[in-house]
Amino acid sequence: MTHWVWAMLGIAPTDDVRAIRSAYAAMLKSFDPDVDLERFARLREARELAVRLARSATAPPPEVAADAEGPADEAFAPAPAYAADPPPAAPSSPSPEDRIDAHYATLVAMLSAPGDGRPPDADTAARMLEHFEAILADPRMQQLSFRAAAEDRWLHVLSTTTPQSDPLLPRAIDEFGWRNRGGQLSQPQVIDALVHYADDSRRRHHVIDSVAQFRADLQNPAHEHHHAWRDLTGTGDTGPARGLLTVPRVNALIEALHQYFPPLLGELNEGRVRYWQVQAQRREQRKQRIVGSIALLVIAAFFGLAIFAPPDPQQPPRRPGVVDFLPDSVSLRNVDLDLAPALKQVLPDTSAADVARWNPTLYAALKQRWNDARLDSTTPDYFTTMTVAWLHAVFAANLDRAPRDDLEEYRQIEAHRLKTLDESGGTACADYMDGKTAPPALDHDYQERMTTLEGRVILDMPYRGLPAAPPARSFIIPGAVMAQIGKRTGLPRERLSAALDRHGPVHAQCAARIALIDAAVHLKTSAGLTLLRDM
Repeated sequence: MTHWVWAMLGIAPTDDVRAIRSAYAAMLKSFDPDVDLERFARLREARELAVRLARSATAPPPEVAADAEGPADEAFAPAPAYAADPPPAAPSSPSPEDRIDAHYATLVAMLSAPGDGRPPDADTAARMLEHFEAILADPRMQQLSFRAAAEDRWLHVLSTTTPQSDPLLPRAIDEFGWRNRGGQLSQPQVIDALVHYADDSRRRHHVIDSVAQFRADLQNPAHEHHHAWRDLTGTGDTGPARGLLTVPRVNALIEALHQYFPPLLGELNEGRVRYWQVQAQRREQRKQRIVGSIALLVIAAFFGLAIFAPPDPQQPPRRPGVVDFLPDSVSLRNVDLDLAPALKQVLPDTSAADVARWNPTLYAALKQRWNDARLDSTTPDYFTTMTVAWLHAVFAANLDRAPRDDLEEYRQIEAHRLKTLDESGGTACADYMDGKTAPPALDHDYQERMTTLEGRVILDMPYRGLPAAPPARSFIIPGAVMAQIGKRTGLPRERLSAALDRHGPVHAQCAARIALIDAAVHLKTSAGLTLLRDM
């Protein structure tokens, strides 16, 4: 009997080939073929046998001619259908295509599973990425038609399964180059939407990480806000302050939470907050009474001196109705407004409030610089100039921690600059590589790419300070990469090595650097990533 075939597929006997294949795909999702090879082999054997049975049941009987030497009913004797279960086949290893299909079916099932509206946890995300990497490693991805079809399929799957697909988006954007191709008229608008969604998701995750880190820091008794945090999150609604806590210390914590970590405001005890609000009002009232008393004393003393002081014979008499006018000096007055000109140059369409929301640590550093500049009586124009230079330095420092797609974008823009300088002739290209001249202006498209890249690298990573000095750069070029560079430039090995060391003709130096960048961008290994960071 063939009952084991249909039991293995989980369906009743049928001659519908499509139903058989659907049952096979459904059963394939219920286990991992790489782990249970024997079950996978039996399931595949059941599918093939069921398909043969279905086709034989629907095929018309063959035309049989009568045999001259025997009766007509002996001319065709059909072989009996499977009267007994076939002997179990020896387990066979699944083909590469079957393995890829299994990974795809499992991953799609994970993405389609009902969720709670949040991205998957770390373990699930790791398993998803394992399946996705296996799918992307399919040798058929080297075929243009297969790759194009796979890209369309994943574009649809990822865009319709967010936030479950969030862990896969950065890898897909990197694999298919969606970030660089976004905005082109020939590309679907969903590409731009996915890239922007992924960027916003990374920023949200950075904010969540920053909040968690700040909460952990507050548990340290040495932290400046530790005692205020303990008091404001305590259980008592009223009562005196605990320890030597003062109103300014409590206000400093609440201000920090409002500006940098709003999610933590929900953890405060409302009763303790009201208690300190009352204390702050009383403190302000006492302050106003003291200031009023001092003002009265000063006014009384002034009028007393004015009445009894003798006139100065050297002072010319004032004309009635004339008042001396001394214009106020231009100074820094509001942190967010004073930061706006610098942010407009480096991070267009980004306000100081956006920076505070997306990258609290960066905003705290900007605010500290503003406070220092205000104490130094720095003018707004000079503050803007210095802040622009500081933001560019933050971008350069963050590149060391930037993901691969950002590094590739930066190096491609650098290669474009080098090509532009090389075409202009002279020593411009070599001077730029040696740091003797500023980066040349970019055309409109590349300038937009550079501005977008700077904003992403500056805003997406928590600020960790700037190095005291530029780090020393050194790297080793693998032999295979040297061979590629030599082939691209047409330079022999010795001249190529000299050009990479900034010796020899300027054109050779520039061509070698451009070829090195191109080779590193296309080298999708850890060695390629090291070159992108350190070259």
